[in-house]
Amino acid sequence: LAAVRNALGPHAGFFGVRKSWDESRGAWILRLVMDRRPRNAVERKLVPSEDTVPHGSCFTDIVLEPGYILRVWSTDLPQYYYRMKVSDERAQSNVFTEPLDAREFHDTQAVQRLMEREGLAAEDDLGDVRFALSTMAMGDVIATTLGQQGHVTLLREFGAMQPAEMLTYRGTPPKGPVYEGVVIDDHCVVAEVPKSRKWRRSKAYQRALELHGAAQKAYASIGVSDVEEKRQVGAPTAVAWGCEIQGERGRAGTPREKRAALSALTVELAVLGACTTQALATVLGMWADALLYRRDAFAVLGAAYK
Repeated sequence: LAAVRNALGPHAGFFGVRKSWDESRGAWILRLVMDRRPRNAVERKLVPSEDTVPHGSCFTDIVLEPGYILRVWSTDLPQYYYRMKVSDERAQSNVFTEPLDAREFHDTQAVQRLMEREGLAAEDDLGDVRFALSTMAMGDVIATTLGQQGHVTLLREFGAMQPAEMLTYRGTPPKGPVYEGVVIDDHCVVAEVPKSRKWRRSKAYQRALELHGAAQKAYASIGVSDVEEKRQVGAPTAVAWGCEIQGERGRAGTPREKRAALSALTVELAVLGACTTQALATVLGMWADALLYRRDAFAVLGAAYK
């Protein structure tokens, strides 16, 4: 939380998106997304100088040699954007209240930090303040760019994310048996290793372990640990960047449960023979990501529409 005197543009609101059910609390855990559209409209979107973003469909470019399988090492950082501190000026663009009497909130750390910056004492006239996020806001037009570049830069400081092993959506696949990539807060390393029990002796395994270890050291250096229950270490089957990797079968695509549910929904609509424009657009939108893994199957969209 930040307390600021002035706002850059109109104040924003929040969307509370239901993320997961907490059984112990008996409540939904919410993901807060700032409605920053008015401010975004007047800001220039950053264009990174380097393309570092992959996609799950990159895994379909990997061709396994006979006798080899794919194993996955992956991590996920918690509350990623809300751990990124922004400047005081940037916080002024994340305002979400009207002006309020600062004295009513003088016990908050945000107001106390403001008083310290301005050299004010408790008995002084504190005036009005507005409250804002002092972190990167989900909903900020540049959040994904800064989140991506920040993660890549941090990993490179510890020897990871080297160009020869890096997966990108528009780039060519690395020549070696180890592949690495980052999508915002999700880091993933995959390696082609032998099917035999001696797979841990392979050079690919050793390199994958080095890259995974480098990521752990990088996160420790900033006092952030990845989410333990989402961590994958040498897994032959895993979900990364929305892609289900079946390393032993040599297949990659949208998670099977999601694909089956989407297929069933599409059949229901086709049998029904009619639906709203919004429902059709929603279903087609969900298919687009799934079909990036099997591009010839885009023909399904035309057939389903007819």
